[in-house]
Amino acid sequence: WRQTTGRFDVILAVADTGVDWNDDDYQNNVALNTAELPLPQLADGSTGLSYDTDGNGLVNIQDYAQDPRVSFSDGEDAADGRLDASDLIARFSDGVDDDQNGYPDDIAGWDFFANDNNPYNSFTEGFGTHGSGVIEDIISEGDDGNGRIGVCPGCSFVPRSEEHTSELQ
Repeated sequence: WRQTTGRFDVILAVADTGVDWNDDDYQNNVALNTAELPLPQLADGSTGLSYDTDGNGLVNIQDYAQDPRVSFSDGEDAADGRLDASDLIARFSDGVDDDQNGYPDDIAGWDFFANDNNPYNSFTEGFGTHGSGVIEDIISEGDDGNGRIGVCPGCSFVPRSEEHTSELQ
């Protein structure tokens, strides 16, 4: 019997009502599509030698924390208090499908409901917040003062919004 908290290279797809970029329980676990992103810059403006600028063996939002091109206010207004994947989406989206998978600028997931590259959950009624709750149950990092931990806090995830029109009526 082996116990583990998961591996970051195990990428889970959470296909639900989207992600709340303002929730800090899972921001470090968002899988970033490096094929759609430039290498992070360091605080002095020089380009990092790899995507893992902090040297922790993971490529996540923290690798862009010192990048002078990225600001907390670039992405979704609701999440302006922290660096999150919406900031990278807003800053680095250029309309080009660099990885040629049919989804331009799919930097951190995809919104199949709105057919765009930001799976942000902007719905507040019905099932609108369900996706973020599912993500918390699966991925929450733990030891962050919120009193919860997911079943796979060491895994990463790709958020996908797949709302259905009938759910919004």
